[in-house]
Amino acid sequence: MYAAATAPLGYLLCNGGAVSRATYAALFAVIGTTYGVGDGATTFNVPDLRGRAPIGAGAGAGLTPHALAATGGAETVTLDTTMMPSHTHTSNAPGGQGNLGLVLADGTNTATATDASLGEIKVWDLPHALTINDTGGGLPHANMQPWLALNFIIKT
Repeated sequence: MYAAATAPLGYLLCNGGAVSRATYAALFAVIGTTYGVGDGATTFNVPDLRGRAPIGAGAGAGLTPHALAATGGAETVTLDTTMMPSHTHTSNAPGGQGNLGLVLADGTNTATATDASLGEIKVWDLPHALTINDTGGGLPHANMQPWLALNFIIKT
């Protein structure tokens, strides 16, 4: 890392630029076209770390392997339900009685309201329909660690 705007003598900025294979033969011998072929004949590309955080190539114990020169990550992420932990929502029904009385004539399933002495009174519980509304906007959220912009340099 380097805190100035231009690279010191003997270094190049890691800005993805195409540089001469002849002028920077020692560097080309080390990295070749790993970070880009340049024009395919006389130039090659240096790594481009502008706007990127470096990560070690290979794999540590229990970590995902990353190949040399691979890139990844995203500045924003939109979550969907498969990314959320399992959870529940609670809701309370509004207060009040939810019963309905109906008089049935003996031996039939026909309702009558004329004489309650003809039958028995049946009482049913009525379910209360509840709606749990969605919330949130479904928009991407920032996915960046706190940062400070510096230049990365590579020895030529």
